[in-house]
Amino acid sequence: MEKAVEEGGGFHWEAAGNWDGICCVRSAQASFLLPGRVIAGDESMGRVSQSETTWHEQRDKWAKIWFEKLCRFHGRKPQVTWEFTADDVIAFLRDHVRRKTPAWKRLKIIQSLICYRRYVQAAPFDDLKFIQTKLEDLTRAEKIKEARLREAGGHTADEIEDVVGHIDPSEPDILQNLRRAVRARQDTLETERAYVANVKAFMRERGLKRQADFAEIHAADVEAHLTDLAVDGNVAPSTQNRAFYALLYVFQHVLKREMGEVQAIRSTKGKQIPTVLSVDEIEQIFAHLHGVHLLIAKLLYGCGMRISEALRLRMKDFDFDRMVIEVHASKGGKSRIVPMPASVVPEIRKWMESRRVLHEHDLEQGQASVCLPKALERKYPAAARELKWQYLFASHRLSRDPRTRVLRRHHLHKDTFPANLRAAVKKAGIHKHISSHVFRHSFATHLLREGTDICTIQELLGHADIKTTRIYLHSLNREDVKVISPLDRMTSHHQTIPANLAAAAADNAADARDLVQADASGDRSVAECSVAEPANAEHVATCENAGNAREVTLLVSELSAPKSHTLTRRSAGPGDMAAKRVSEAEPARAASLAGPPRNRLRWWSHAASWAFQRASVVVGGFLSLS
Repeated sequence: MEKAVEEGGGFHWEAAGNWDGICCVRSAQASFLLPGRVIAGDESMGRVSQSETTWHEQRDKWAKIWFEKLCRFHGRKPQVTWEFTADDVIAFLRDHVRRKTPAWKRLKIIQSLICYRRYVQAAPFDDLKFIQTKLEDLTRAEKIKEARLREAGGHTADEIEDVVGHIDPSEPDILQNLRRAVRARQDTLETERAYVANVKAFMRERGLKRQADFAEIHAADVEAHLTDLAVDGNVAPSTQNRAFYALLYVFQHVLKREMGEVQAIRSTKGKQIPTVLSVDEIEQIFAHLHGVHLLIAKLLYGCGMRISEALRLRMKDFDFDRMVIEVHASKGGKSRIVPMPASVVPEIRKWMESRRVLHEHDLEQGQASVCLPKALERKYPAAARELKWQYLFASHRLSRDPRTRVLRRHHLHKDTFPANLRAAVKKAGIHKHISSHVFRHSFATHLLREGTDICTIQELLGHADIKTTRIYLHSLNREDVKVISPLDRMTSHHQTIPANLAAAAADNAADARDLVQADASGDRSVAECSVAEPANAEHVATCENAGNAREVTLLVSELSAPKSHTLTRRSAGPGDMAAKRVSEAEPARAASLAGPPRNRLRWWSHAASWAFQRASVVVGGFLSLS
């Protein structure tokens, strides 16, 4: 028979005979016996209360759970026939030490494995008892230390873990301290990851391994690193600024010293105008999206949300009475209200009903949980299991929170929608560089084009400064301002030249016919009018001598006579040379008259133009003589 004897705040077992009772593992922190009970052999064998039966079930359950975890750790199948050794258990417990598992929990692990060895495998467990004894001592010392910390007004290890969350102990100490500082200041997870990545790059470039190596790091090293990013890395100004602020954060909140003045070469890449889609292009993309990804795309374009804001929408954020959506946990920790598109209301209601069914399933499985902002989880312990706090676009599987390591149902991963968007853009045949943020750009640009006030758009987008919103003015095509390219003007001019030439040829033919009719009828006044219109207006206006004008008219009529082959000899004067040139051109004129009507029309046009030029010379000569 055996009995339990209380000693030093714990329990140990003394052998008093053969007894097939329960496990001989007992401690003050994690017991396998009900507290405050001393069990005698005859009494325990005679009656087993309902509470003891439940306890036995829990014991067997946890023994099986920890045996399966031990098998997975060593890469084995959880088979009862596997006879694990003390070395296997020690390696498993050392892994928990690296994961910052407290001593009392490691003691529960070894107790469960001892029970599995004894009651399931029916094998001896003497090789594991020394591990149990060591862990009991560690647990007792840990409790004493925590009690002293409470008396001194400090924080225990459990309380600190609750504040900062899980931190990988294999990381360098400088990165662990950086994570603690970021979480203590309640910065976002994205900020933590960005700062850690930038500090890792700086440590890799400078060959730093731990926090002690930063004692020799000063402003000159930071300046050289930032200059290399701008010159060799050719990064954007925002990337360089983020690296600077990450290192500044380390100096101020981890190293607790000033970094000094940094005069690095700044990146000089100019701002790029945003890519904007047309309405037709957006409809083509929507045609190749389906299910939840189509609804997310409609919210991005219809509300101007960021992709992170859309994925974090909770069930309580939709107000169907006012037709608005509340956007929380936005950039900078701000909140705002955006209009809810009426066309997506049926889809939102349908998806909310699907989410309700999934939440009821989680409640039945005991896995309904979601992360809450700030300290709401401590203030409202049951809020994490309420439907209104659940994410609308929830993931199809559970995952562990990267900080608290709690198994929960989070929202869709941020890379899920961009992958489906790229596939839809490829199918639509659109060759623009399109990301999730392009829908936000298109939302603002289309509102500006429709006449929406820019201050209203600033509020809808959640911009702190209107200068950020004004960038959409650069990509706006205003309807009241039409800029025609010089190339288009030149092209349109070339297209109008043939039409103008045809009209000019018709006018010249009409003028020639009028001259012929005027010469045949002797109507000199009609001939003067026909010649005076295309002639040099300045010379005709200055000619005050009616006789000189009459001579000019006679000369023109003689030159335009269609059937005369020789010209009458005139007195020597300035017009003789012109008459001689016309007589020399008679063979060509005869050949032209013998051709088709189009050639004759072209010849009359050139002849009239040549006559007008020579008439100007004659008038100038007469004026000089007078």
